[in-house]
Amino acid sequence: MFDPVIFRFNHPRTGQFLRFFMRVNEMIEKLYIMWLRGKITELQYQTGFGNVTADLQVGIDCTTKAFNVNRRVNGKYDPEDYIKKIKNYKTIDA
Repeated sequence: MFDPVIFRFNHPRTGQFLRFFMRVNEMIEKLYIMWLRGKITELQYQTGFGNVTADLQVGIDCTTKAFNVNRRVNGKYDPEDYIKKIKNYKTIDA
């Protein structure tokens, strides 16, 4: 299907995000299998897919915004400020 991906990170929040991402992937796979077997309708599949991916999209948007060079003050990236913003949104430990 896809080639293996290697993630190298040095912050525990990155690991939490990756675990969250993997859980989302598993949930989408389960939804898809249920749809293929006829246990849920197309509408239920689309609704479930949207619900599952909504939080993931927020995390991706925050990451994209944080790493956007045009938004940096004095051209420097401050990881502590990014971590505070993420923690203010919600925890991904759940």
